This record gives sequence, C-alpha cells and structure tokens, in this order.
Amino acid sequence: MACSNQSAKDYIANARVYLVGELRNLSVILENLYQQDVLTDEEICKINAERDDYDRTRAILDSVTRKGEAACYVFLRIIYQTRRRTLERPTPLFENSHEASTGATKFDLHHWISCFSFTEDPEVDENYIQESRPCYRYQAKLKSKAEKVSKDFWKRSDYLFAENKKPELLYTSLILDLQGKNFPTKIRTFRREKPRPKKLRTYILGNKPEISPSDLLKTDKNILLVGKPGIGKSALSHEILRLWSERDNKELDYMFYFDMRKLTNIPPIRSLEDLLFTACSEPDEGKDEVLQDIKSNSDNVTVILDGVTDLSPSVVEKLVDKDFLPDAKIIITCRPEDEENLSLEDWLRVEVKGFCEETIKTYLSSTLGENHRRS
Repeated sequence: MACSNQSAKDYIANARVYLVGELRNLSVILENLYQQDVLTDEEICKINAERDDYDRTRAILDSVTRKGEAACYVFLRIIYQTRRRTLERPTPLFENSHEASTGATKFDLHHWISCFSFTEDPEVDENYIQESRPCYRYQAKLKSKAEKVSKDFWKRSDYLFAENKKPELLYTSLILDLQGKNFPTKIRTFRREKPRPKKLRTYILGNKPEISPSDLLKTDKNILLVGKPGIGKSALSHEILRLWSERDNKELDYMFYFDMRKLTNIPPIRSLEDLLFTACSEPDEGKDEVLQDIKSNSDNVTVILDGVTDLSPSVVEKLVDKDFLPDAKIIITCRPEDEENLSLEDWLRVEVKGFCEETIKTYLSSTLGENHRRS
C-alpha cells in the first residue's frame, strides 16, 4: 500500500486536478474533518455555502492545505478510511471508443490513496464516520422497525395455542433448494419457464445440506424465493430481516421490507421516495440527505418484496428493473403460479420446500412438549 514518500501536502497538490469534481459524499469528509479538529463549525458553514460540489471540494482542499502538513495527513487518512463512499471507481473515458477497448480509464483515486505512505496502518483506526448523522439515525430507525416487524410476525401465531402453553415461536430451518448448485458461487439463473407442479408436490423431505438465511443475506445476487402457500417464504424473509437488524457492523446500509398484500392499502405510490419513506419508514431528519445517500450508494441497499403476484405499482417494476437503485439487492417471494409472470433474468432462484423430518420433530417438541404423539 505504502509506495510513495511524498509529504501529505504535496501528495494532495499533485492529485488536486483529479480530486476536484471527483470526490463524492462531501458531508462524510466534512464531518470527519470536524471530528478530527481540522475544521471548525464556521469553516464548514462557509464551505457548505459554496454553490456546488465542485466549488465545495475546492474549498475543502484549500482549507486543508492552508492548515499545513498535519491537516493534510488527517485528510488523506479520512479519504482512505471512507474510500468506498467518497471515491468513485474509474470508468472508461469514452464508451464504445478505441480508448475504452484498450483499457484507458480515469485516474484511479482508489489506487492513488492506497499508495500514500501512512506512518501506521490506517486499517487499525475504525473511528471514522462513514456518513452524516441523519443517515446513521435512519439506519437505526430501520433496524428498530425491522426487529418489531419480525417479532410481530411470530406473535400473530399466538392464537394457535392455549394461553398457558404459548411457546416462543422462532424461525425453524427450512429446506431451500438450489437444485444441486453450490452456493453462492455456482447459481441457477432463472429465466421464464413453465411451472413444474410435479416438483412441488407435498411430501416430507429427507435431511440434506441447508442454505441458511445468513447465506442469503450475504450474497449480493438478486434472490427469487418460490414456494407454495404457507410453506415458509414469509418466515424466511422475516428471518433475513431479523438477522440484518441484529447485525453489528460499522458499514452503513439499509434494508426495506414490504408486504405486497398491504401495499395497496396506502396512498398512491408515484416515486421511489413514496415507496421507501411513505410505505416503509420516513427519516426523522435530513430526508433529502438520506434519500441522496440511498441513491448514491445503492449497493448498500436491500429491498424485500414479500408476496409478489405482479410488478405493480410501476415504481416497484422500475425498482426491480433497476431503473431506480441500479446496484441494490432485491429479494422477491412469490408462489409458483406467479413466478412465470415476473420474467426475471439472472436471479438466484431458491425454492422453499418446507421442513425436513428432523425439523418437524424439533418443532413439535418445542410447541407440544416431548410427550407429543409421533408417527
């Protein structure tokens, strides 16, 4: 990583022409410069008063450079720690041109920052803010709601049991069939096909290696969960939601859950903002800033659409077609008869097939006790 012996001030000066206009999420950089006592409130206000991001970037670089070598060094460490959010990946200079075909690219800021000679490993310091506070507060709000939605899902089954015998219902492992493909590197791509009723007939499954909800949470592929009514598709999607809500990671990401059966009961959805903030959860502050972060960093967004029969309203169709949030991960649950209508390609198709014999016994033991009748 450290292959340059230039001073921090010179290092910034030599890359200034590339930094101006190329840095993104300037609020992240400014917040960290404030937390590191490089810039004051007054200086940040003056920078934010500039007319656009181009001028704001120039003002940041000017302010940091004027403060000398120590401030420049802190600035470079901030850029390194927040590079996923503040630096663009290089793209071809001219699409469909000779330069693109020969691999000509923009100046690679990721490579540039990795070559600076930090006096200590920048990876050891994890106290850098990855986004402004409204975005983190919104993430916390989404996680709190996800936890509540998951708990409410299982509480709805309380009526099945006598008042003094209510078990604590939780997710029980299901058989998730990828049709013999290894997960997640070798996947079955889903294309328009005829339904397979024979494959979905009812029977008790034998024990076989499981694909866990954690595996589904980790993959970056879009996922189609297919299964008969009552087989466990919603239970699986709620487990994914719960796992995300309990994940203690420093990366800022967002997960949105929509019960498609209830989506028609709310005011008309005409925009991405309506879908995310009206139909799911609205930020308590910084609404425009949060929406911009979601759009700018769509690779950190997961959307669960539970119970899809068709891709309506049109906002949902545009979301699935990647007209909105092009790098977002979409998880859809549907019944076999609705699968054909979705016409999705290159999705990870997972068939939810219910409990195996062992998990049936475990479930009965937890709900009815050890003395339940076994067949």
